[in-house]
Amino acid sequence: MLLSRDLIESCGFDYILSLLEVQSPLGRKYIKNLPFMTDYDEISVEIHKTKAFIRFASQNRSMQEEFSKIIGHIKDISQTCHKLELKETLDDIQLFEIKIFSMLCCRLKEYIPEYMDFLEMKDLKEAFSLLDPVNLCMPSFYIYDEYSEELAQVRKKKQKIAGTFPVDEQELINTAALENSIENTVRKELSQKLSDYAPSMIHNLSSLAYADFSTAKALFIMNYGLCSPELSERGIYYEQLFNIELNSILSKNQKRFQPVDIDLNHPVTVITGANMSGKTVVLKSLALNQLMFQTGFFICAKTARITPVESIFLITKDAQSIDEGLSSYAFEILKVSECINHSQNGEKCLILIDELARTTNPQEGRAIVRSVMSILAEHDVYAVITTHYDGVLSKNAKHYRVSGIRKDKIGDSKIKRENITDYIDYSLISEDGWTSVPKEALTIARLLDVDNELITRAEMFLNEAQKGGCADGK
Repeated sequence: MLLSRDLIESCGFDYILSLLEVQSPLGRKYIKNLPFMTDYDEISVEIHKTKAFIRFASQNRSMQEEFSKIIGHIKDISQTCHKLELKETLDDIQLFEIKIFSMLCCRLKEYIPEYMDFLEMKDLKEAFSLLDPVNLCMPSFYIYDEYSEELAQVRKKKQKIAGTFPVDEQELINTAALENSIENTVRKELSQKLSDYAPSMIHNLSSLAYADFSTAKALFIMNYGLCSPELSERGIYYEQLFNIELNSILSKNQKRFQPVDIDLNHPVTVITGANMSGKTVVLKSLALNQLMFQTGFFICAKTARITPVESIFLITKDAQSIDEGLSSYAFEILKVSECINHSQNGEKCLILIDELARTTNPQEGRAIVRSVMSILAEHDVYAVITTHYDGVLSKNAKHYRVSGIRKDKIGDSKIKRENITDYIDYSLISEDGWTSVPKEALTIARLLDVDNELITRAEMFLNEAQKGGCADGK
């Protein structure tokens, strides 16, 4: 299963992939077609292989560096191999490509440790010998005299004609034509013999693409201190989940990303919190790490237990179908309907929806949220929905509340619009039942030093609404 480009970009997985220092066109091609694994055993095997590459990079660093250096010289010769499979005659450039590829494959086999026996490299020594009949081991190709006694004699004759005076031009032309004909015959015979090795070459191309990607992945995991996830038959749990991209941005500004703990042990999880409280970041981090897990990466967390899913959906306020002329709500509700259809068809899904029905009126919005939650709770999904609405939690849902503004910091004169995020506690607090959705919009507005009249009137209208029993649109 191939990954959705929209999902890769929306959750930040493209940033992760951009950090991988692959060495060859093969590695870059592998990343473009990165497989999304959904089978429990397949992911388990991939984690084992990833650990082996980490061991290789950490315990045999000089060998790993030489290994990667050699891979960096390998070209993507898949088109040439395809011609060999079809038994087409190769030209000198293509024969040169095969010779260099075979030579480098022979060298690489020497660097693969025994514990990486899964990285099988087919032996191409005989293929290389066919292209190096004089055993020079040079990175070049030529139709040598050793390929044909007749060719050797014709070349001697051609040299003799060219060295006489006056030169018999017609005889020289005829001899050159014969030489060319014999060389073509040699190329055809060589290509026919090499065609037997085409499957092995194609196999090695695949192995080298995987090796290049996996080595880069191992170095990335080591550099960022990621953790090996524990596979779970059921449930998704993270301790100190973090987002690499946002963490890197904050680090450049001498700030720290606050990790969160989250346990998706219910079909539906609801997260409430004020704006700027990090709810969207949590959703994107969940999507990102699920993608990393199911493409063989380690995880951005202290510990993690994760179960594979068949589909991942991330619906945030960042996305809108402008090309189709849809409103934010129309786009959102169509995507939500798609999620429901997948879950009703029996797919195991991770569904992440940011502030569902936020652009419609509170009464209808609350009804839509409750409807979506009740449907998803009946299926084999892990759904996380963030909301500002009160009164939507059901018995089948788990509730997390973002801790929010640190009340003890509100009077701090150092608070400015540039550093207000430093005064927000992003940790998720598990609520046994339902408490009202945090209402911190006016607090944040006050901290940002917005127009005082705006805040005063808003507080007045809020008090009137609460006295009239219609707060939050009720």
